[in-house]
Amino acid sequence: MSSPKRTAAVFALALGVLGERAARASPRSDTCIAAAETAQLARYHGQLRAAHEGFVSCARPGCPSTIQTDCARWLSEVEASLPTIVLAARWSDGTDVVDARVSIDGAVVDAADGRAIPLDPGEHTVLFAREGARSVSVTVLLREGEKNRAVEATLEKPPPSSSGAGAGKRARELPLPSILLGTLAVIGAGVGTGFYLSGRGGLDDLRGTCGNACRPDDVDDERRKLLVGDVAVAISAVALGVAAYLFFTARPDRTPEHR
Repeated sequence: MSSPKRTAAVFALALGVLGERAARASPRSDTCIAAAETAQLARYHGQLRAAHEGFVSCARPGCPSTIQTDCARWLSEVEASLPTIVLAARWSDGTDVVDARVSIDGAVVDAADGRAIPLDPGEHTVLFAREGARSVSVTVLLREGEKNRAVEATLEKPPPSSSGAGAGKRARELPLPSILLGTLAVIGAGVGTGFYLSGRGGLDDLRGTCGNACRPDDVDDERRKLLVGDVAVAISAVALGVAAYLFFTARPDRTPEHR
């Protein structure tokens, strides 16, 4: 007898035996018999996980001993046939992805503990996902009795977050003391240049009008303007140098997120 015919014959015999026992059973046994029949149907159609649940139900102590015995035997047979897979997600550098989200045939599963997951025989689609990385889909064809089949995916490791580095860079580029000193340098340079040009222009006017006969006080006033302009420009140059020094020596880790 071929395998499909043998399976059908065994299936029919099992249902027949259960039917005979159902006729003699008390009403309290109806639930156990129904669970056994439903599990046999699921097993026949390759739905081994559903069959497993049904046989667990009718093998419990509350069922008649004869049904318990048969269900326990069928449960053992289904457990031997039920395929299992072991999931693993790794980064491209070989390290484990411990927080990957995994779904099988669209249903989310918990793969964090690394335990084997039972599935019905046939084709299944396993999707590995992780925030910041491209999802990876793996299709597997499971056979009856195939145990602990490794289903693995390699995810491309995302680049380090640039938010902290960017904030550090911005803080280093624009430290407050550098901003203040730079502003002082610009203002001082403008004021110093204004005084210097005013004093130089005033001296030229005096030379053109009175020559060597100009009043000393007038000449001193214009020369003071030149001196103020020189001092202001010098101070601006020093302030600019200090601002540049603070800019290049600012610590990158002194950023708002580290406060």
